[in-house]
Amino acid sequence: MNATLSLALSLPLAGFAAAAATTEWIHSGDGSWDVPAHWSAGVPNLAADAVTLASVVPVTVTVDVAASDSALAIGRLNLGGAGAVNRWRLDHLGARPFRLTDSINVHPGGEVDIVESQLVLDGTLSGGGFHLNSGGLTLRGGAWRVMGGTTRIGRIGTAAATVESGEFVTDRDVTIGEQSGSQGTLVLKSGTATVGGTVFIADDAGSTGRLSVEGGTFTVTGPRLRIGDDGEGRMDLTAGLAVVDDVSVGRGAGSVGTFRMTGGLMRSGDVSIGRFAGARGLVEVQGGTLELLADSLFVGREGEGELQVAGGNVSAAEVVVASVPGAAGRLVVAGGRLTAGLWVAERPGAVVRVTGGVVEVTASRFSTGAPLVIGDGVRPATLRLGAGTHVFAEGLVIEAGARLEGEGVVQGPLTVRGTDARGGTPPVPTAPEIRWAFDQGGWAIVVNSVVGWSYRVETMDDGVWGNWRALDTGVAGNGGPLRIPVVRGPGARVVRVRLDPQ
Repeated sequence: MNATLSLALSLPLAGFAAAAATTEWIHSGDGSWDVPAHWSAGVPNLAADAVTLASVVPVTVTVDVAASDSALAIGRLNLGGAGAVNRWRLDHLGARPFRLTDSINVHPGGEVDIVESQLVLDGTLSGGGFHLNSGGLTLRGGAWRVMGGTTRIGRIGTAAATVESGEFVTDRDVTIGEQSGSQGTLVLKSGTATVGGTVFIADDAGSTGRLSVEGGTFTVTGPRLRIGDDGEGRMDLTAGLAVVDDVSVGRGAGSVGTFRMTGGLMRSGDVSIGRFAGARGLVEVQGGTLELLADSLFVGREGEGELQVAGGNVSAAEVVVASVPGAAGRLVVAGGRLTAGLWVAERPGAVVRVTGGVVEVTASRFSTGAPLVIGDGVRPATLRLGAGTHVFAEGLVIEAGARLEGEGVVQGPLTVRGTDARGGTPPVPTAPEIRWAFDQGGWAIVVNSVVGWSYRVETMDDGVWGNWRALDTGVAGNGGPLRIPVVRGPGARVVRVRLDPQ
């Protein structure tokens, strides 16, 4: 009889516990997290399955050092979505972390503000994670840790997460812009961000995502970084350090990926620009260093890819342009330095232009249907070939202003209008065309110059042939028209231009 009565009484008690497993913010303005009257069922704690902060008026709810230990652990937080800005702030909690055992769901208007505090979310048992559906997160010192669950920034709407200082750590995937129509942004200004899974930037078709590393250290210890997975993704590196493994810039069919580098250092495994058929990718290096010491850089792996080097340094064990039939790759070097162990372009879809900067390769294989041209006839450009044979099936052209250096042997037609300095001593250029010019800068001699040689003007004033003296110290050739100022003296003057190796 007693056992039967006990079972009957347990049912309403269980129903009562379930009904009390939520609490909502009911205060009409800003306030402290740790005040019972601010909540429908008292101060949140682990007894509540869900905590909701969705006020129709703007509010900031602050968790500070005065909060009790029991109030620093909850299951799930639902934030925003009621039409006003609802800000949840962790303020200087010090060594005591705020813990969640399920998830955070941030909706439009929701803002998470972490100031010198630690937020720890463990979704290992619950399957939860950090879902920044819309709204924002700012970390200003302390830590933002997500374990056992995914992090989504811009799941269905517009969302931005910014690490101004401190550390963001997760052992799972991070998605920046997930579903169609979403816009996600992650900015690392300083501090560290470490991702143990894959980073998806613009996950689904119709989504947009952006990762901006402006300082600090961004590390992906997981398998991949996808910039434009199926949507339109972008990564910018302006300063700091990025350490990643396999990178796709434009991955799935219809995706668009862009990686722009103006500073900092990125160490990476394989980089595929235009990974699969139908994908489009662009990498622009204007400064900093992109380093793939033991891996391959594919410019158009199976899709359409373009690499533009205008400054900085790019190095890889292998650079392949249009790696398979049907792929399209375009490589343009206009400045900076490109270094490769093997340089390959053997498909009709491969286009390579070197109009400036320095390209240094250990081995080369070119067969694109057109000769490889180094230089544009005006600006200096250098191709440095490592010892061994370099195959240019349709030929290699060194334009005026460009240099061919190193110890390599060219297999294929070679045309040199600039300088072939292989072996260390440049050949003597042909006699330059010389003409007088007068402009706002005064009188000058203009010559067609060759890089690697110095041009000096000498004069003979006393009429005795052979008594030459220098009018200047010499001007380095630029590969194009070179203006050398000349000060006119009294009487007749015979002048000449002398060439000396630099």
